[in-house]
Amino acid sequence: MSKKINAILFVLLYIVMYFISLLLSIIARPVSDAVLMLINGEHNLYRLSEHFIYQIQGQAIDVTNVYFTSMVLTVLLIWFIINSRKKSMSDYVHKRRLSFKDILACMLLAYGLNVVATVVISIPAFEDFLPSYESSMESISMGNVYALLIIVGILAPAFEELFFRGFIYGELKFGGGFLFANIIQSVLFGFMHLNVIQGIYAAIIGFVLGFVYYKTENIYLTILTHIIFNASNILVSGLFYYAQNFPLYYLSGIVTLIIAFMLIFNKRQLDNNLS
Repeated sequence: MSKKINAILFVLLYIVMYFISLLLSIIARPVSDAVLMLINGEHNLYRLSEHFIYQIQGQAIDVTNVYFTSMVLTVLLIWFIINSRKKSMSDYVHKRRLSFKDILACMLLAYGLNVVATVVISIPAFEDFLPSYESSMESISMGNVYALLIIVGILAPAFEELFFRGFIYGELKFGGGFLFANIIQSVLFGFMHLNVIQGIYAAIIGFVLGFVYYKTENIYLTILTHIIFNASNILVSGLFYYAQNFPLYYLSGIVTLIIAFMLIFNKRQLDNNLS
């Protein structure tokens, strides 16, 4: 079996593990509630099924709890698979301490990527997809703002970087090199958002973060950039919406991206990666 096919099969397995984790996260509470009802003497199948469906709908709405549980389960399952293959997490996830310059670069890169997302959202050809995009954003933003900041703003970006730039990118890079790995992981990253507009800008952002990870070999850098990107969308999303009316906003995005790349890809880092 060729390395590429082997890598693709393991990537498919990781994706299956994610969806299994998601399903288990959705049904865990309804199943436990149904078992408790049976123990307490409720044997009416109609009432049990009605309660189960009601709980399933509630779990589907409570995105933060479901996503948190599915993230933990996914990482544990993939960790088990990696260890069973006599490999370690360090084969997939490379990291080093962040400097002040790295943190500044992450902030600038996150801002620039927010401008990129705004450009995609404002493209007239995507106008028909705006209602589904806004509905998706609204469902994510439901719930306690502090829980959103912790799960959607911090834990979700960390998980997504581990999953896409770590496990999936790493597996594909073993099998087919950087470009093969980065294109597929970014397309999958966009597709997994299950929304046309968000999927397009997520794929672009995924490709950029994949390139950053390839050049720096530092997952902390992409995680921090992703966290700042998500957190800023939660806290000041309205500013990005209104800023699109000002041409300087787009110019500032270009400038910040250029500065961020200059900070990240300085000569010393490039020399270290080439050596």
